[in-house]
Amino acid sequence: MSAQNGSAEFFREFERRRGYSPLPFIPAINGRIVRSTEITERFLFDWRLTAQELVIENQLLPIRKYAHGKGLVMSSEPYDMNPCCDITSGAVADVPMCEFWSKGMGFDATYSCLEAVSIAHTMGRPVVGAEAFTASAEFWKQYPGSMKAQGDWALAFGINCFKFHTYQHQPSLTDKPGMTMCGYYGVNWHRNQTWWPMVDSYHRYLTRCQWLLRQGRPVADILYLLPEGAPMVFQPPKDAFMDGDFPDRKGYSFDGCSPEIFMSRAKFVNGQIDFEGGATYIVLVLPKVDAMTPALMKKIAECAEAGVPIVGGVPRKSPSLSGYPKCDQEVAALADRIEPKHYSYGGESIVSSMAEDVLEREARWIWFAGEKDVMKQPHGSRWFKTTFTIDDMSRRHTSRSPPTTHIVCSSTTHQSETESISTKSGSIGWLFLPSPASIQLRSLPITGTTRPIRLG
Repeated sequence: MSAQNGSAEFFREFERRRGYSPLPFIPAINGRIVRSTEITERFLFDWRLTAQELVIENQLLPIRKYAHGKGLVMSSEPYDMNPCCDITSGAVADVPMCEFWSKGMGFDATYSCLEAVSIAHTMGRPVVGAEAFTASAEFWKQYPGSMKAQGDWALAFGINCFKFHTYQHQPSLTDKPGMTMCGYYGVNWHRNQTWWPMVDSYHRYLTRCQWLLRQGRPVADILYLLPEGAPMVFQPPKDAFMDGDFPDRKGYSFDGCSPEIFMSRAKFVNGQIDFEGGATYIVLVLPKVDAMTPALMKKIAECAEAGVPIVGGVPRKSPSLSGYPKCDQEVAALADRIEPKHYSYGGESIVSSMAEDVLEREARWIWFAGEKDVMKQPHGSRWFKTTFTIDDMSRRHTSRSPPTTHIVCSSTTHQSETESISTKSGSIGWLFLPSPASIQLRSLPITGTTRPIRLG
C-alpha cells in the first residue's frame, strides 16, 4: 500500500471531514512551515488522519464487503509501510493476522503479533492468524522438534491459527527436494521433507491447541491506549516484556487499543473496561502525548467517572486544527474532569487514592524474614515486608541524586517510619502491618510498576 496520501477527491473529502480547506497549508506536505510549527503539525495530523479514513473506507471495507458477498471472510496483515494506524486498519478484518519468523532466521516481528492479538481481544474476534515460521535462508533446517518451543510461545501469546510460510505446491512426483519460494524464503513445509510421514502427530497437537484457545473470552489486565493519528504502530514499553528467547508479557497481561476502537466499542462496567465478546481490563494506560482530540478526551472522562483506574499524563490541548482554538479549551476542561480521578506517572507521586483504593482494599502482606507460617501470627503483632520493583528510576531523576522515599505505616496500636530508602538500585523494601485495613501512605515520590503480594 505504501504511503498513500492523496487522490482526486482528497481535498473535497478533507474539507468535509475536518471542517476547513487544506489549500493554504499545502506547502506543509513538502516540508514547509506554514504560519508556525505547531499550526503546521496540527494540519499534518488532520491530513494523515484523512488519508487513513479514506484508505479504510475505499479499500479495506469494500474488500471485506466483496468477500462476505461470496461467503468468505477477510483476513489481513495490516502492518508495515501503510498510511494507517495498524490496529485501526486491522480491525476491519474478520481474522486479524500477524507474522513471526523462525528464531534466528529473519526479522523480529513480535510487534505485529501483539497488534493482531490486541485487535482480536478488543473487537471480539475469536481467531488470530499468523504467517507462521517464515524464514530467510532456512535451507531445510527446520523440523517439528526445532519449532516446538516457538510454536508454544505463539499459542501462549494469543495466536490460534497457524498458516505455515510456506507450504509450497509440489507437482512433481520425482523431483526432490522440490520447489521452494524463490529458493530462499519460508520454512519448507511439504510432502518432500524426509520427516513428513511422521508430522501428523504435530499437526494434531496444533489442531487441539488452536481449537481450545478459540473458546471463551481472553483474560487481560492492562489496556494501553494508542496515540491518535496515522501512521501508528503499537509498541508498549520495553520493560513490559520479560527477557528470554521469545518475548512474553511481564507479570500482567496487556493489549493495545486504537482510539477509534476505544471510542466506538469500550464500555465501562463495575469499574472495568469491557469490550463485547472480547476482553475486560482493570487499568487504562494513556499514551505519552501532549495532545488529544475532544472526542477521545470525552471518552476518557467517561472512563474515569465510571471508576476505572487511569494511569498517565492528561493532555490539555488538541492535536488538530479542526475547531481550533475552541478545541483546546474543550480539552483543557475535560482534563480538569479527568485529573482528580487518575494516577499520575512521570511526576513526583502516585496519588494517595491509589493507596486507599488498591493497597488497603487488596493487599495482604505475607512475607517476613524468619517466619514460615506468618498467617498464624497474632493480628497486628508483626511488621511484614514486600518488594516493589521500580522501573527505570534513573531516567526519571537524571537532574539530581536518587530521591529519598518517606513512608508512614500506621495502625491503631503501632506506628513506624522507614526513612532514606535509596531507589538507585531499582527496588525498595516496604514495611507494613499484616492487616491492610489501616494502612496509610503519604509522600511517595516513586513511579513505575507496583505489585502487592496478595492471598485469595
